Amino acid sequence: MKACRQKVGRFDFVTSRALGEYKKLLKWSAERLERSDGTVVLWLGVEEANKLSREIDGLGKKTVLIPGSRQRVILVGRSDRRIARIK
Repeated sequence: MKACRQKVGRFDFVTSRALGEYKKLLKWSAERLERSDGTVVLWLGVEEANKLSREIDGLGKKTVLIPGSRQRVILVGRSDRRIARIK
C-alpha cells in the first residue's frame, strides 16, 4: 500500500481487491471512515478472509462467494476504532 501524499477526506466505505496488506488498509480505513463503525469491502481468498476474521476482533464474518470462483470471496466488515489499534 503506497502512502497517500494528498490530504484525504472522509469516506462512507472503503473497498479493496487483491491488496495483500489488509491490516494496514483496515487501520487506514478506521481513521478515515465517516462513521465510527464504517464498512470495508475486501475481495480476497477464502483462507485470507477466514484468517482476518479470526485475527481481527470486530471485523465481521460476512463473506459472499464470487460467482464462478471456488476460492475468492467478498468480505464485508466493519473498520471501527478498535481496528485502528491492530499491529
